[in-house]
Amino acid sequence: MYRYFIIIAIIILILITKAYIKINSPFWSTMPVYNTYNILFWFGGPREINNAPPEKDKWCNDKDIIVKKFAISHLKKKIYLLILSKNII
Repeated sequence: MYRYFIIIAIIILILITKAYIKINSPFWSTMPVYNTYNILFWFGGPREINNAPPEKDKWCNDKDIIVKKFAISHLKKKIYLLILSKNII
């Protein structure tokens, strides 16, 4: 009998936590990033990377994106790559 109450309490706690996160941070609750409160990520996380452009919603604004190209010397590029390769986990 107590097992059922414990299981129901855990399920209710998970649902309340998910609702709290959805209400307080709607942007981050929809992002596919690792969060310690997301139980599904504890068991392996997502198995695919979506390379398609994001779907249009209130968080996606592709009209105001400005891409600027700049020239960089070959030596500086090597230095930047070396720094990145040594300092990225």
